[in-house]
Amino acid sequence: MATPIGEGVRQMELSSKDDAAVSADGAHAPMRRACLLFESLLEERLDGLGGRGLLGLTVSVLGSAVTVCDASRYIYVYARQLGYDIPPYPLAGCGEIREFFRAFGIASVPDFYERAGYDADAYAQLPEKTAVAVRSGCGKRRLLVADVPFCRIEGAIDMRRSAAEVDAAARAVLPTVLSEAAALPLAVRILEAALCQGETPDEPMLP
Repeated sequence: MATPIGEGVRQMELSSKDDAAVSADGAHAPMRRACLLFESLLEERLDGLGGRGLLGLTVSVLGSAVTVCDASRYIYVYARQLGYDIPPYPLAGCGEIREFFRAFGIASVPDFYERAGYDADAYAQLPEKTAVAVRSGCGKRRLLVADVPFCRIEGAIDMRRSAAEVDAAARAVLPTVLSEAAALPLAVRILEAALCQGETPDEPMLP
């Protein structure tokens, strides 16, 4: 177990050029410090950590930079994070969902997910998935999808709590509903997104 985790972390180390960019504008400094803390903790606990432990530590260190929610409703969570007034029933004709669509340059919900890297077939499967969106140090977000229905996470959360408490609880529950084999690659992908490794054809980044 130690070898693939260690290799995954080493692959995500920033180059000296990246370090210079951080020093110049400071935009990446908080994420850099968080990832250094992660690496320090990982070295201490690597042997007994496991995939779930790595994922739990990752989302704990990154905190609110990670959003965990129903994959089919992430578009509305994202719009709220950008400051749009999105009601609990966003297609009810009230709120600012149309303004969001216009500003984002999309015509529909499927258009948004296509821009995030999910084609029509993947979009059809989203109701059975959990969104794990990661905000990087350069301010962009990558939408990852965990192969588990969000209702399994939601069922373990007291939904009467504040939005911030529900968000934190969802991050904490995520590792418990995934297998070791699924948790390990998800943790590495989250860290790659957090370090702003750049867009790929299958995983573009959102503003």
